Amino acid sequence: MVGLYRTRAVVLRVKDFGEADRLVTLLTAESGKVQALAKGVRRPKSKLAGGISIFSLGDFQLWQGKSLDGIKQVEIIESYRLLRENIEKMAYASYVCELTDQLQGERDADSGVFSLVIHTLAALQDYEDLDLVLGIFLLRVLSIGGYLPEINVCVSCGSVVPIGSSLVLSASGGGILCADCIRGEKSASAEALSLLRFLVNADYRLAGRIKAGSVNYQVVSLLMNYVTYYLEKRLKSSDFLDIIREEKGGFKSVNGSK
Repeated sequence: MVGLYRTRAVVLRVKDFGEADRLVTLLTAESGKVQALAKGVRRPKSKLAGGISIFSLGDFQLWQGKSLDGIKQVEIIESYRLLRENIEKMAYASYVCELTDQLQGERDADSGVFSLVIHTLAALQDYEDLDLVLGIFLLRVLSIGGYLPEINVCVSCGSVVPIGSSLVLSASGGGILCADCIRGEKSASAEALSLLRFLVNADYRLAGRIKAGSVNYQVVSLLMNYVTYYLEKRLKSSDFLDIIREEKGGFKSVNGSK
């Protein structure tokens, strides 16, 4: 078949298409985000059915089409089954995949994003401190996109914000505010600033060793609001994730945007 190519990819989104097909959004290692059609995958005897599951990582053989590529074969490398079977992990993984889908352009290859996503899904499956994992992911993906907030100096007056200060993350300003510039904004705890600075260079393995509880919750809430501001819309998975996080942790969300 003319136009066949192989690529390693993770499934970001799956949507029913027609009577028996599915439209699959893939994040590939070589070609970035690709929309591909899995023909007949909803039929009982389809050989593709087992490999076309959200979050799964596989080696795909695709054919090039005029408007959509098509999936011919897939060999599963890692199914990340636990992410689909555990409702908490599913909420976090869904947010990661939807955010990646929104940030990545069609055919805009970025090996750094691909590596980040598969390592994040693996960490969400392996570790229990899901907020810590999500916090690291959000900081990394913001950094790759050039949107990493300023977390050392006040974006209003330019003064250094010392450890021990309460945290307000101004989305419109692109970073943190000092005590003099907060002006009544609702702030997170001083520990949140320390954790935010720590997570910028943190490794996912820390999620298996440290527990920060409500501080993790606050930092992730701040970063999710920051992401929403730059996307100029709220992700569909955010509502589901907010419910899961509040039920699990029992902490009140911190807005922190300005």
